[in-house]
Amino acid sequence: MSTLTIRDLKPAVVKSLKRKAAENHRSLEGEVRALLEREAAVPNMAAWLEKVAKLRSQQRPRRPDEPTAVDLVRQGRDEDR
Repeated sequence: MSTLTIRDLKPAVVKSLKRKAAENHRSLEGEVRALLEREAAVPNMAAWLEKVAKLRSQQRPRRPDEPTAVDLVRQGRDEDR
């Protein structure tokens, strides 16, 4: 485990964090830990793009006779008229 010290926080930030901690039935330290863990779990853009590329590579190519998404939207719009 590591220790992190954050200096010179604005009083309004600390007040807001304390309020959120109380709402979540946590200590201030527990609230900050939860916020940091949640933020650290969010993938960065490079990881997200890598995942998208992997998913795209797993899809079969669209056949020329298949409608595109644009075609399907237009068809749906035209049916509603």
